[in-house]
Amino acid sequence: MTDFMEQVSSDYTTTQARTFTEINIAGSGTLLTQLGEGAEADVVILAGRDHMSRLQEMNSFLPPVQFASTSLRSSCLLN
Repeated sequence: MTDFMEQVSSDYTTTQARTFTEINIAGSGTLLTQLGEGAEADVVILAGRDHMSRLQEMNSFLPPVQFASTSLRSSCLLN
């Protein structure tokens, strides 16, 4: 996620005059805590619907938009 966000930031500031971005990468719980303590954000990317629901309850952000998904698969070898 770090590399992706740095590229998005670079692309955005290159195409948008007089703008800057500041990226804060942390776990979803940590980001929610920071926002709850007054941190400001224009865009928030969180993992999971539960975190997004908590964000909606805490702040006046627009409704979430899903922009990526993944599936976790696990396998094990039994003797």
